[in-house]
Amino acid sequence: MKRWIAGIAAGLVFVIAVILIARHLVVKYHLLDGGNMENPNQPAVASNQDYGKVENFELVELSWYQDTMSHDDCFFFRISESDHVHRICCSYTDPVTYERITVGNENAVDECPVIPANRWEDIADLVQASGLSDYQAPDSDDIDANNSKIEAIWRKDDSLIVDEYNGSPASSLRDLLQTTAAEAISRPQAE
Repeated sequence: MKRWIAGIAAGLVFVIAVILIARHLVVKYHLLDGGNMENPNQPAVASNQDYGKVENFELVELSWYQDTMSHDDCFFFRISESDHVHRICCSYTDPVTYERITVGNENAVDECPVIPANRWEDIADLVQASGLSDYQAPDSDDIDANNSKIEAIWRKDDSLIVDEYNGSPASSLRDLLQTTAAEAISRPQAE
């Protein structure tokens, strides 16, 4: 019985890893071409190493994916800009009720709940002020490793900058994103 459960758990971890790697590659290589193949009017993309601090940049998109051995600690949050508003989709475990919360559909961003502009500004300010360290993938030999990656896309003038941060120490950001998700699903959405 234990082998059966361990086999299912290993298979589930493998499937999640494949999905996250595929998503990362699609997003990364679409952004790194500057969008010029599909949209020549899209601004070029650079990394934070080209610009240094992002203090005078506008946060355009934020995503946070965390994989752990404990299903309750696995989550994702994604806030994307669509039609000049920010929309949230996420999946996480409620820290009080331990209920799995899912908001929106990551594959249909236009159908995800809108978050207010002032809440988006709070999130951007927190990301800028938090001093998060650069992301480093966990050791592949450590099966208990926590893989927590925050990806932020910043805009200044005609440039986009993609930053990757370690999400492990960002509990205040996680709390704010969970509050934002709860507010988004409780607020009536305009059709």
